[in-house]
Parts: sequence; C-alpha cells; structure tokens
Amino acid sequence: MSEAWAAIIAAVAAGVFGIAGILTGIVAGRRQTVDQATVEHGQWLRGQGNRPPAPNSSTPGTTSLPS
Repeated sequence: MSEAWAAIIAAVAAGVFGIAGILTGIVAGRRQTVDQATVEHGQWLRGQGNRPPAPNSSTPGTTSLPS
C-alpha cells in the first residue's frame, strides 16, 4: 500500500508543479508583451512631435486644395 501512496503523491506533486509552471509562463509572456507595447507606444509618441509639416499647408495635418 505504501508504494501506491508514493506513486499518488508523486503524481499529484508533478501535476501541481506542472500547473504552476504553465501559469508562470503565461504571466511572464504577458508581462513581456505589455512591456514591449509600452516601449513601442512611447516611441510612437516621441515620433509624433517630429513630423514635418504637410506640403502646401499652413496647419500640420491638413492639405490645401488648389484654387
């Protein structure tokens, strides 16, 4: 009977560690994605201030129609 309990305990421990490993991987992957998105958003924001004015325009982002 003790061999059966040892096998059961080993199986339960393996399951617990397996589930913990999966959850850790999900959290780490999500954190990496969020961090990358934050970096890219910051780069995009910095790029917004350095846009050259549109050709034939007095206001950036608008275009003039020919008369």
